[in-house]
Amino acid sequence: MGKILCTLNYETKDPADSAAYLQAFSDKLGKPLIGLRQEQYWKIKKHMQAHFEISLRERKPASIIYTMLKTAHILCYIPYCSWIINGPYEEDGHLHFELILDNKKDPHPVKWIHLQYEEDADK
Repeated sequence: MGKILCTLNYETKDPADSAAYLQAFSDKLGKPLIGLRQEQYWKIKKHMQAHFEISLRERKPASIIYTMLKTAHILCYIPYCSWIINGPYEEDGHLHFELILDNKKDPHPVKWIHLQYEEDADK
């Protein structure tokens, strides 16, 4: 089993705005956001940055990839922004897969997301 590591930038100075967005995402996903923490993004002061993990039950690479793509779509579907996909590829029996959203054009408050698969250490 593994997890999805997530970093998300949300354009607001009020942490309650991004917290409400993340709670709605967690509700839609039907899973808790493990270790959720938010802070003002040091580089862009009008952004809140959130870090969290999502636990995965899937073990097969195809299932993991599908779940990550579905999670990305639930997290942020912005019609005019594209997700950048890195992978999937396997190296030494380990799956590598990540998704990046960089929203510079759409007025949606989600401005940047990084999702990365990480295997549990006990695998």
